[in-house]
Amino acid sequence: MESLSTYHPPTDDEIAHYRSLLKEPQSEAIRIGEEIERQTKLLAGLREKQKAYTNFIAQHSAFLAPIRRLPPEVLQTIFVHCLPTDHNPSLAPKEAPFLLSHICRRWRDVAFRTPRLWARLHVHVPIYPEVPTSYQGLRSARDAGRLLEPARLTQEEVDLYRCIVERWEDKMHEYRTAIDAWLSRAAKCPLTISLQQSSNVSDATKGKEAQDSILETIFRFSKQWKSIQIHAPTPILERLLTMSKDDLESLEHFAAQWDISYRDRPTLAGMGGGGGGTGNAGESFGDSNPGITLFSDAPNLKRLSLQNVPYPLKHFHVQWDQITELILGKFALPNSDIFAPRPVLFAHRALDILERCPNLVRCRLTLGKTYAFNHNTPGGVGHHQFPHIDESREIVRLEYLECLCINEGNPLGNFFEFLEVPRLKELVFKTSQYPRARPVPTPPPISAATQAQLQDHGHHDPTVTATNPAPTVTPRRSTTSCLMPLFERYGENIEKLLLDESMLSNEDMERCFGLLKNLTHLKLTRMSYIRPFLDRTSPPGTEPNFVVGYLSRRIWERMTPKMPATKPAFVDSEGGYEDGLGEGLVSRFGDSDLLLPKLTSFSCRVHAPELVQDHVIEFLQARRHTCPSTTLLENFSIMFYATEPEQRYKNIANELVKLGANTEGMTLEVKYRRTYGDSLLGPSDFIVKPLLRPKWPTTGDRPGMFFGVEDTYEEDE
Repeated sequence: MESLSTYHPPTDDEIAHYRSLLKEPQSEAIRIGEEIERQTKLLAGLREKQKAYTNFIAQHSAFLAPIRRLPPEVLQTIFVHCLPTDHNPSLAPKEAPFLLSHICRRWRDVAFRTPRLWARLHVHVPIYPEVPTSYQGLRSARDAGRLLEPARLTQEEVDLYRCIVERWEDKMHEYRTAIDAWLSRAAKCPLTISLQQSSNVSDATKGKEAQDSILETIFRFSKQWKSIQIHAPTPILERLLTMSKDDLESLEHFAAQWDISYRDRPTLAGMGGGGGGTGNAGESFGDSNPGITLFSDAPNLKRLSLQNVPYPLKHFHVQWDQITELILGKFALPNSDIFAPRPVLFAHRALDILERCPNLVRCRLTLGKTYAFNHNTPGGVGHHQFPHIDESREIVRLEYLECLCINEGNPLGNFFEFLEVPRLKELVFKTSQYPRARPVPTPPPISAATQAQLQDHGHHDPTVTATNPAPTVTPRRSTTSCLMPLFERYGENIEKLLLDESMLSNEDMERCFGLLKNLTHLKLTRMSYIRPFLDRTSPPGTEPNFVVGYLSRRIWERMTPKMPATKPAFVDSEGGYEDGLGEGLVSRFGDSDLLLPKLTSFSCRVHAPELVQDHVIEFLQARRHTCPSTTLLENFSIMFYATEPEQRYKNIANELVKLGANTEGMTLEVKYRRTYGDSLLGPSDFIVKPLLRPKWPTTGDRPGMFFGVEDTYEEDE
């Protein structure tokens, strides 16, 4: 055997020996291989038998499944609960109810016999195909009208494009048939329909016949409309708005958003007003009357939403006293830039509308964004003047209003002083106005003659003489937000608030939080990044006077309740108590000064985590401590805009564990976003922009997108 480990050539005797030695192992290996093959075939046969028995069992067990014994009525109820809740169902094959009708014959029959399954539908009308951008000579989709010229396209490209168009026409025919079948299955159920349609970029008339056939199909069921939401060009909406009364007996909700594009510019400009008129959405800026009859002929209309409206509001003859939910925004003012409609519903006109809606429960208004700033004119505004609401006007009382959302474009001034909302519970306030310090009128300097009179009454100032009059008092600055009158009167009623904290001064923010005694949900956003450049400038000859607010150390401390000290604490230089983040943590403020004692959900965005992270940890530790004066914080989300990598900052979750804080059942979310520029915490922090601008939180018309914690307070990144 030693020769096996060498490289010497074998001898004749060794060759004969090894050959005799291999005979038995070789025959045994062959025998084992044959046995393996036999066993493999046997195993395969057993597996086939097992599969057959498994299929037999599955088929017969399925026949015995309890769901087969469910009455059709119970199955129908289950099917209805399978429908999407955040949007209307569509013709998507992997979504109920379409999916339910493709499981088995019985389910298909039950689904087709359940009208409620088909009472909601979202329709997206595909646009006529544009010429593919990869085709020769195409520079822009707007050149498509010239692309079919032989000099611009090859014959092969023309043939391919025609095939695309033919396929689109076939699909549109199938789409129309499917929509008709869907709505027919709803029988006499009230219908909820959302429709989205755009026109061909190069030529709006292309594909119009096929698109109109789909609209005709939907309009045939208008007597069953309960809710209609539509985003479409003006011609389609004009047709809808001029429908007769007999077609809209069941309509309760109407939401329209005009698809205003450059093609509509001549039409809209012809509506009057000229370039940059002073009219607004509620007043006449043109003589065009589209003949809108829908609202006066809808006896049961209660919910109304109008967006990007190209007509004055006077043309909408709404029965305002029966409206309970109202959304108004972005009325198109004909001017030099009609491509982007401007919200020009001013504060005084909004009060006039609200006065006619005494039964409002939910309301969202977009007020007065025009971008027409010119600091050389009085008031710091160009040809658009923002009227101050007359102090003599009557107060508007909205007895039933619970949810209010305001988008402030131009300054609202004393708007909220004329609103009485005793049941207000939820407030969303978005603004494009930076808070500015405003000079407050001060008494004139005391003259020498007046000083002499005061001396006669025992008041003497030896520094004041006829040649040395009293010094002028430096004017104080007021930073009061337009929201403060609302908070002062109804702050204790508000339970949910979404606010851009940088649009309040620190003084106003602290006052605001002090008035919200029963607030449970608070979201502080950073909507101030989306601002026109001119909004950030000061009038010529004046100093910058921005007073942008932020969550300062004092505010964090006033939101942090006292905790019992179990070890000695020492007094710091500011008169408070400090001993780190341990069990000895106490507050320099008493329970009576605690801000937001009932807060259960808090979301915010701050800069410079290195300056505030310790205060955040203190706040969370104290808010998770059982205390009779506060409610346990259940949800906390914070976004840090940081200039350093996340790893260089404290891990808030780990720090809370080290401190023994009660985090059971608490939802904690900490995010970091890298920023450009300096990491500033203070009045200039609005200049630090994130890599991705946060979107404006939307409060839309879709189901589940109006108000409420799940809707208004969803992440707006």
